[in-house]
Amino acid sequence: MLDNRYTEVAQLQEEREITPPPPKIQPIMIKNKNNYIEILLKLNSEFGEVDASLANEYIKIYPGTVERHRDMQKFCRAQKIDFYVIRPQNERPLKVVIKGIHPDTDIEEVKSELEIIIPDIKILKVSQLKNNRSTLLIPSS
Repeated sequence: MLDNRYTEVAQLQEEREITPPPPKIQPIMIKNKNNYIEILLKLNSEFGEVDASLANEYIKIYPGTVERHRDMQKFCRAQKIDFYVIRPQNERPLKVVIKGIHPDTDIEEVKSELEIIIPDIKILKVSQLKNNRSTLLIPSS
């Protein structure tokens, strides 16, 4: 008679639901044009205490919530404050290198074949690598 003493642990793990972690909120990068204090005073008056740090020529603003992030972006646009936001990893375009294709292969043909093979993925750009010095096409081997 074999008895598994860990069956209760296996059942507990199956019952427990795994929730994915909340998405990380990216900082808002505001261009510092020697008016660091002025920009922070505007943001503090509009949004209360703002978590910020100076990184080279940019001010990193950490909003905390998605709604606050959206509101801060709208505020920066309205005030004509120069800023950008780093896109999350899952929203960035996927870059793929295909090796073994002859240099004379037509780029439009490759693009059309990729659209047929992988209809779920939107093909934004197809290009062939070139040698900067000689401007010759690089064979992909």
